[in-house]
Amino acid sequence: MTATVTLGATIPIAQYANIQPSFAVEGATLDEAMSNALATMKRVWDSVAKTPLDIKAVDTQVEYRPSTAVDLTCWASGTTVQFDPVEHVYSPGEWLSGSAFSDKYKSKFAGQYVAGKMAAKHDVDADDILAMWAVNAEASSSFGTAVHAALQLYGTYLETSRAVKAGSDESALTKNPTLQPIVKAFFAGREDERAVYEAFVADPIKRHCGQVDRLLIEDDDGIWVEDFKTNTDMDKKETIKVPFKGVVESTKMGAYWLQLSFYAHILIRLGRNVKGLRIHHWTGSEWVTHEHDVVDISEVI
Repeated sequence: MTATVTLGATIPIAQYANIQPSFAVEGATLDEAMSNALATMKRVWDSVAKTPLDIKAVDTQVEYRPSTAVDLTCWASGTTVQFDPVEHVYSPGEWLSGSAFSDKYKSKFAGQYVAGKMAAKHDVDADDILAMWAVNAEASSSFGTAVHAALQLYGTYLETSRAVKAGSDESALTKNPTLQPIVKAFFAGREDERAVYEAFVADPIKRHCGQVDRLLIEDDDGIWVEDFKTNTDMDKKETIKVPFKGVVESTKMGAYWLQLSFYAHILIRLGRNVKGLRIHHWTGSEWVTHEHDVVDISEVI
């Protein structure tokens, strides 16, 4: 099998005069055909033009990277959006996510500056402090991801497990000895609740979207937008910017209420009745639930 490249050019040979050669060249591969076509054009150009043709070296060895994007369908509208979990980007086009929205209204931690100050005070390397923080954050994030997955497993597939395991929750309950009691503690007393886990919501008009940890649906179809958190300190100080300064508390939890309100407003625009927001916080020994009204973010979206 061969590849063919058709190449043309306008070659100036005198004032107000030019020639326009065009030809097709074959090669065993596309790269070879292109290389042959450029070499042929250079021979023609250099033969008639006043200055030689300069062909830049091009690295044709382009690394192929398969797409990691997956299709997500909105639970409420049916809108499909692509999400790349590696790049954490929604497409096609520009979409605003809940985390990006809340990040706009809180101050960014000046990690380099703080690490530099600490390093100078304690005579250690600032890069080591930054690396220590990064590993710590990864450990916390990985644990949170595992808790989310274990809760989603039980909440989504409990009935499937009962069907294939003679009424048992065996297949829907994580085998991990650390995660299992956390899951059991959350679902105790919630056996009859109707909920959707890792629900994707998207407004195709405003191009707002995101994934919600849990949507609790009550008998009147009213919805609670819920989040799972495993942070050690939900009351840690956070600088909240205007116009939400004083509207939500200046803490990590305050920033979370903004993110959940972003999801709530998507659902409201899609005609759903959102009753409020909840954060279920695993403290390390128990689940503590916090509630909040939906924050009015309409003036900034």
